[in-house]
Amino acid sequence: MLIRHFFPAPVLRDSIASYLYYQDSGEFAGARLLSVPSGMPEIAIHFGSEVNSHLNHPGELKQAYVFGSHNEPGIFQSTGPVGFFGILFKPAGITTTLGIPQQEFRNVAVNLEDITEARGGELADRICSARGPEEMARAADNYFLRLRKRQMESNAYIANAVSRIINSGGSEKIKSIAGWLDINTKTLERKFQKYIGYSPKEFSKVVRFNYAYKLLKNGIDPLDVVCRCGYFDQPHLNNEISKYTGVTPRVIATDQNRSFFLNRVYVTEE
Repeated sequence: MLIRHFFPAPVLRDSIASYLYYQDSGEFAGARLLSVPSGMPEIAIHFGSEVNSHLNHPGELKQAYVFGSHNEPGIFQSTGPVGFFGILFKPAGITTTLGIPQQEFRNVAVNLEDITEARGGELADRICSARGPEEMARAADNYFLRLRKRQMESNAYIANAVSRIINSGGSEKIKSIAGWLDINTKTLERKFQKYIGYSPKEFSKVVRFNYAYKLLKNGIDPLDVVCRCGYFDQPHLNNEISKYTGVTPRVIATDQNRSFFLNRVYVTEE
């Protein structure tokens, strides 16, 4: 199994968090791998054996698609040796990069070839024809740099609000954030639906879940996680973990195989 992480060109890093290359020899064929909510949409391009994605409906085959913001786990099941190149966006990155309101991708996987505004099929062709992970990363950079030249819309309100939510671990009140930005909560709600695909409150819940997940994976006791993340009590924590992953906090703390997809959120530059 080969896993490689790459960072995009510096000018793209306000919208794109990282690239991920993955290839195996079929050792996970038939296994059900979870993609749990992270608050970050992505473009996924598969090559090799067919992959049953279970994203829009069970048994669906997907080769190149945008997987938008979601609030329930997606399931992937390969049929043999498989390769994968993923483009992980920052929360507002899909809209600022592709110019499409993110709510159009909410809880669905959209074929790249159907995104005609951004010539999504061209990206898939360039990735699949590249020779090796480094060339794939360069092809992705070149594609997104060309999109960048179209001067797509950016929004400082959303960037600042997202930063406040992430830095607070999802605990800051939405009314407080709107007041700091000097806009009303309804305006903030509309902007979040367009750029992030979540309401501000739901995005905060996903960020808090990510924070709790990371603490659990690092061996922190669930009761301490409740206090650090601002959950009411342990049943509240259990319900949120179950909602976003389908498993209990104990499973999160002990089952290494379920951490693969989520851990991409925490790739940071040295």
